[in-house]
Amino acid sequence: MKQIAVEEEMQFKAFPYLCFFAVLSKIIYEQTLKYIGQEQLAEYFGINVPEKYDGSIINIHRTNDKNLWGVHLKIDDVNKYFANKSIQLHEEYIPIACMTDYEFIDNINHALLNANSVYCGYDYGLLNAKKETKVGHICQIIESYKEKENVSIFDPGPEGYGIKKIDSIELYSAIHSKKDGLSIIRRK
Repeated sequence: MKQIAVEEEMQFKAFPYLCFFAVLSKIIYEQTLKYIGQEQLAEYFGINVPEKYDGSIINIHRTNDKNLWGVHLKIDDVNKYFANKSIQLHEEYIPIACMTDYEFIDNINHALLNANSVYCGYDYGLLNAKKETKVGHICQIIESYKEKENVSIFDPGPEGYGIKKIDSIELYSAIHSKKDGLSIIRRK
């Protein structure tokens, strides 16, 4: 997997409400060296935004419900995109409800050892402010450590942008709170 230099990484800082697309753009680039911008991905999939949104994305649905902001995908939407755009990648989604905290770390370790990319959705407030908000966010898990207590994530921001080392059980709990899971993207 290609490691992205720090100066290149700025193109993966999320615009407001585009955290998923920033992470997906980064993963596609790492796995294929093909750059597809987060705004282009947002136009394809569509996005929920606040009523007062004034960004450049046209394929939007306006809502005042902050729990609906961002993208809400169905199982296999990412794989359909890959097929439609002839991108030789495949996503496997594992709901957090189907794994214990120990299996969570094992799934991450196995995926990363095989040069796959891993991302997850989680409750932003629970992980960052230690208070459940049900507001979703996405990160890419980029490293797991032998002691299994921590993982390093790429947070696409826009707030909190960068690489962080976090407690793996806190991440597991934040994913559980949002009823999300792990997505593993591998080359076909």
